[in-house]
Amino acid sequence: VKEAPKTYPVCTIRSKPTLPIHCIVWAKYLFERLFGKKDDANAVSDLPDLDSIEQEKQGERIFTKIYTEDIEALAILPDLWSSCFPPPSPLSLSSIMEDPKYDTPANNSNHTTTTTTSSSSSSTGQLKDQIIWTVKENVDTFLRSIKILAQERVKQGEISWDKDHPPSLDFVTSSSNLRSFVFGLPLLSRFDVKEKAGNIIPAIASTNAIVGGLIVNEALKVLSHNLDSCKTTYVKQTATRKQLLLGTPLEPPNPSCYVCSKSFLQISLNTLSFTLGEMVHHIFRKELGMLEPSVIVGSNIVYESGEDVEEDFIKRQAAKTLNDCGIKEGVLVIAEDFMQDLSIQISISHSSAFPLEDGKLLTLTGKVDQPKEAKKEETNDDDDV
Repeated sequence: VKEAPKTYPVCTIRSKPTLPIHCIVWAKYLFERLFGKKDDANAVSDLPDLDSIEQEKQGERIFTKIYTEDIEALAILPDLWSSCFPPPSPLSLSSIMEDPKYDTPANNSNHTTTTTTSSSSSSTGQLKDQIIWTVKENVDTFLRSIKILAQERVKQGEISWDKDHPPSLDFVTSSSNLRSFVFGLPLLSRFDVKEKAGNIIPAIASTNAIVGGLIVNEALKVLSHNLDSCKTTYVKQTATRKQLLLGTPLEPPNPSCYVCSKSFLQISLNTLSFTLGEMVHHIFRKELGMLEPSVIVGSNIVYESGEDVEEDFIKRQAAKTLNDCGIKEGVLVIAEDFMQDLSIQISISHSSAFPLEDGKLLTLTGKVDQPKEAKKEETNDDDDV
C-alpha cells in the first residue's frame, strides 16, 4: 500500500539531519534546485546556477560548495551541536580521490545496517541495487550524474525528478549518502533510496508480478470467449518436478454456494424477538459471507452498509426487531451486497419456538434452481444456527 507523502521541518533538512530520510529529502531539493524549475521556496537555495559554471567543473564546484564550504560553516555554529549531536565533518574531494580508506565499505562505524556493502556483494549474492556504495563510489556517481543531467537539461530544459530515471536516482542516492556520511548517519543502497524517495515499494520481479501476468492471460481467454481453456494456477513456494506453477481446470459452479448460484432461502425464526442487527450479523455476514449487506423489504431499504451510510441510521435500525421493520411471516426479503454483486431472496417464516432450548436461534433452508436445460429438481440443504 502507498503511504501518504510526509513532510519534514526545513531547519532539519537544511542544518541538522538526524535520519537518512532527511538527507534524501535534501537531495531531492538539491536536484530540483540544480536541474528543475527555479523555486525561491526551495530549502536548498544558496547555490550557484549551473549555467554560470564551466561545464567540466560543474560537478567539482557543486561538491565543494555543499560538502566542504557549507559544512564548514555549519560546524562552527556552537548552538547546534553537543556531545549527543557532534558537528558534521566536511569532505575534501581531493582527499577522497587519493585516500584508499574511502574505497572501503562506506557506512559509519557507529551505525548498523542490514544492506550489503560493495566489498561483500559477491559472497552474499545481493542484487546490484542492494549494495551500499563506498564513499568514493558515491563521489564518482555524484560527479557522473551531474554531468549527464546537466547535458539533458541543456537539450530538453527543466527536468522533473523521476525515480525510474537512472541518472536522477543515481544523483539522489549519491548526494544523500554523502550528506549522511558527513553527519554520521547510515548510508543506504540505491534500492532503499528509491523506496524512500519515491515513497513506494520498488517494482521488482516478484510473485505479485508473476501472478499479475497469469491474471492477464486468463482475462484474454475470457475476452476471446475461450472459457474452456481457463485454468486456476497455483504459485508454489517450493518447486515440484522443477515447476513452481501448477495449473488445474476450473471447478464447476457449486450448486450449494450462495455466490455461484441463484439462491432462494427460507428462514424460520422469532420475528418478535430477533433484531435486524442480529439478522445482519448471524445470517448475512457469518452464514452468507456478505461484506456490506443491504436489506430490502418491498420498496423500502430497511438496512444499508457502507461508508456513506450514517452511523446513527445503522444503529437505530439494528436495534429494531424484525417485526418492527416489516419483516414478518410470509414476507419476502432481498439481501444485496454490491461489493460482491450478490443478491439473495429470503422467505421469512415466524416461529415463536425460537430460541430453542439448545440455543438455536433460527433454521436456514436453501433451495437452488437447476439450469433450465436440466430437469428441474429441488435440492434442499438445511443448516441450523
